[in-house]
Amino acid sequence: VETRKRLDPVRFGPDNLTRDVEKDPLFHSINRNKLSITLDLTQVQAVKLFGDLVKVSDVVVENFSPRVMKRLGIDYEALVKVKPDIIMASFPGV
Repeated sequence: VETRKRLDPVRFGPDNLTRDVEKDPLFHSINRNKLSITLDLTQVQAVKLFGDLVKVSDVVVENFSPRVMKRLGIDYEALVKVKPDIIMASFPGV
């Protein structure tokens, strides 16, 4: 899940000569066979959709600061209420 406000920096690698965020070779190499979605998690509908994704997921990997996750209502404590066996890996600031 990405936000259009702050895309994955790998999308802007040195081999992306066109600077087209959809055409970076490194990004596509790292993310081969993965699905992605863009959500604005400040919107209620987006948080609901995120919760629906958590219900069918095994792992959530995120790189927000802990206070952001809590403010959005998607911190670990909230996610285990949606799916008790969810695994969460946090990499703040990465």
